[in-house]
Amino acid sequence: MPQDRMEQARLEALSLYQQGVQAQTLGNYIQAEDCYRRCNTMMKAIGNRNGEAASLHYMGTLLEAKGDYQEARECFERSFILFEQEEDFQNCVFSLFFQAMLALKMRDHDHAIKLLLDSMEMAFQQGASYVQESWNRVRQMAGVLFARRKIDELIELGDRLVALGDRLSAQENGHPMQRQLGQITNKIGVLLLACGRFWAPADGQEPFPEDEVVQWLLQTAVNLDQSPGTGLAFTDLVAKVIQERPSA
Repeated sequence: MPQDRMEQARLEALSLYQQGVQAQTLGNYIQAEDCYRRCNTMMKAIGNRNGEAASLHYMGTLLEAKGDYQEARECFERSFILFEQEEDFQNCVFSLFFQAMLALKMRDHDHAIKLLLDSMEMAFQQGASYVQESWNRVRQMAGVLFARRKIDELIELGDRLVALGDRLSAQENGHPMQRQLGQITNKIGVLLLACGRFWAPADGQEPFPEDEVVQWLLQTAVNLDQSPGTGLAFTDLVAKVIQERPSA
């Protein structure tokens, strides 16, 4: 295909993609799906893998909105592979974010945690703004896990965040900013781990002074939320953990 024709086809596909996003925003799912499918076909025909990936990703968001979770997962997974082949790692991070939250909707909790940790590993390679966004996804996931009383999974999430934060903050050749982000990640993990253990003490765990633990949980959450640049909101979660904990 001549270069000028390929560019024209790319622009037409991009226009379809934009029409699809607008239609989806307005709730016109039939039109949105038609636009995304046509865009995907055109991007694939001209060998534009990034455009093909984007159309698949938005098709996934549409299918998720419709409640077609399994099909949405397949779209996100195919989209991720294409982004990865294009070495578009920034979009890879967001693809994993979406996959993690979809897995959470599907109550596939272990897989959701794995996907979120995978996205965080990649986010640390892309910069502070991506890590900060990953913390927001952690907060969302932690809130859902607690609301569903999946305390073991909340503990698992906290434990894995502690390990990730420890590893990143201990890298001697790492950038100071990365070490700082690792330290905050560690603190988030410690907080979630403590929330889980507050509800479900480990076997053989010594009794703890409840008033001191409550004060520590609240103060730690406030400190995290007020840390410059974090934009976090863990205080509300901790308050719920404290208020809704069954009486001993």
